[in-house]
Amino acid sequence: MKLWAKIIIGVQSLCIVFMLIYAFILASEATRQSTIAEQQTQIAVAAQQEAEMQRKLAQENAEEAQLQHILATEAADQARKALEDCQSKNK
Repeated sequence: MKLWAKIIIGVQSLCIVFMLIYAFILASEATRQSTIAEQQTQIAVAAQQEAEMQRKLAQENAEEAQLQHILATEAADQARKALEDCQSKNK
């Protein structure tokens, strides 16, 4: 085989090796990006679940506060009635 043919085959072989290395690097980067995207998706799902839980807790707290307000109003009404009864008995 002539020398120039061997040189061409060697250069082509080197190009193929470099292309394989580059393809491997690209595949590794794509895998890394995919892993990051998966992790971000998991974080987003967890954040969404946390937000939903916080919303439910806030709703429960609002309902509890409303109940406490009603109970306090009723207690105030009873105290007012008791005071009025005492005042009417003292007259």
